[in-house]
Amino acid sequence: MIMKTILYPKAIICLLLNLIVFTGCKKLTTVDAPITSTNDKTVFASDADATSVLTNLYIGLSQGGIRASDNLMSLSVFGGLSADELILFPGQTDRGYEAHYENNLSVTTPGAANYWSKCYNAIYVTNMVLEQLPDNNLLSPAVKSQLLGEAYFMRAFNYFYLINIYGDVPLNLTTDYEKNRVRPRTPKADVYEQIVSDLTMAENLMRPDYINSKHLSTSERTRPNRYAAIALLSRAYLYMGRYSEAEAQANEIISNNSVYQLEDAPYAFIKESKEIIWSIQSVSTDITNTTDANFFIPDEADLSFPEGGFPVTLDPELADKLQPVDKRRINWIGNVDIAGTNFYYPKKYKNDVTTSEVTEQTIVFRLAEQYLIRAEARAKQGRLSGANSAESDLNEIRTRAGLPGTTATGNEAAMMDAILTERQVELFTEWGHRWFDLKRLGNADAILGPIKGSNWQTTDQLYLIPQEEIDANPGIRGHQNPQ
Repeated sequence: MIMKTILYPKAIICLLLNLIVFTGCKKLTTVDAPITSTNDKTVFASDADATSVLTNLYIGLSQGGIRASDNLMSLSVFGGLSADELILFPGQTDRGYEAHYENNLSVTTPGAANYWSKCYNAIYVTNMVLEQLPDNNLLSPAVKSQLLGEAYFMRAFNYFYLINIYGDVPLNLTTDYEKNRVRPRTPKADVYEQIVSDLTMAENLMRPDYINSKHLSTSERTRPNRYAAIALLSRAYLYMGRYSEAEAQANEIISNNSVYQLEDAPYAFIKESKEIIWSIQSVSTDITNTTDANFFIPDEADLSFPEGGFPVTLDPELADKLQPVDKRRINWIGNVDIAGTNFYYPKKYKNDVTTSEVTEQTIVFRLAEQYLIRAEARAKQGRLSGANSAESDLNEIRTRAGLPGTTATGNEAAMMDAILTERQVELFTEWGHRWFDLKRLGNADAILGPIKGSNWQTTDQLYLIPQEEIDANPGIRGHQNPQ
């Protein structure tokens, strides 16, 4: 049977793209074979139309924010519960939160995190861009280069999170449905190599400055640029154990100190912060700033106990790791007394007023992480103290926090403990950093075992692939992560 090719009007194609980004119903890794095919080139007939395809990916990443169980932003909650950052508020009965906190996920857990489908939907769109744009002569060369870079970046971004959440995953580099629907899980190491390749391409193609959707320079850092690709590349190299390369990439951002600077703690998370490498605007109709502040900061209705209460609170042991004089404790952690019990909560983002002007945007990458990446990379290369060392980088973070320099310069083990602790108190409730750190450094069993008790088993380090995806793809059927 020969399929017809229908040339859909451009508006219809754009609508289809919106559905790809905004719905979980059409899972591009497992959907039924299409009845018709489309000429996707109609979507890329102008600079504006082509730009809107990538813009929709950023809108999709923002939609629902930290509250959406299919949005990577919610790793700040689910990853925090899986690790040792967040605890459940007493009386909390949301099964999704409970299952992550107790590390007791199943394929039938209601409300559990499901990042698989949305990430693969985004990957499908990036693959379409990467297939269609190279031979496209309708776009201006500068716009074409930027959009290709953004597509490579976003594909790498989604794969980075997929492999750190699920382990081995299918590596789809095409829009070919017949190939994708049966593709097996690709070893994590091979996916990392593709991530590096994609980010290297992105770094070479993207502009170094920040632009808006019209490709005009702007002070808003809400569209990824060359340095966003470098930031993710430095992280990927660190996770891969390629330390000299991780250091080199982090150094490229840190040395650009006319654009990127550490901010004093009260100003690190405002939208004008020079610490921001990439941030995302809220697209919610009812939350004008960040869903982080709206979710974490209690309001008056939360202050009754036990009837009220916010869903999760900061683990008091994490709060206690920050000294009273630490500016991060003063500015980034709130506390409230409810019926004689003190509860801590994250307040990195402070504007939870839904009708106010925009003063904060959710930060994806910031400069502090790059200092911590470079510190770890230097420690792993034996440069523990002195100039251009792990010590000097760690002290940049500690000085910003109002603390004295580190004393952990005697050996690599002591320095790595200090770096891991600094990462914990610097990056808490940001995109699952702590959850990923415990796993990648092999510390999950030792640290989470005593905390979680009989609930913890080493196989809990990987989330479960949604069962409908397992059922629909013969290539991964029978290869679920252990429960």
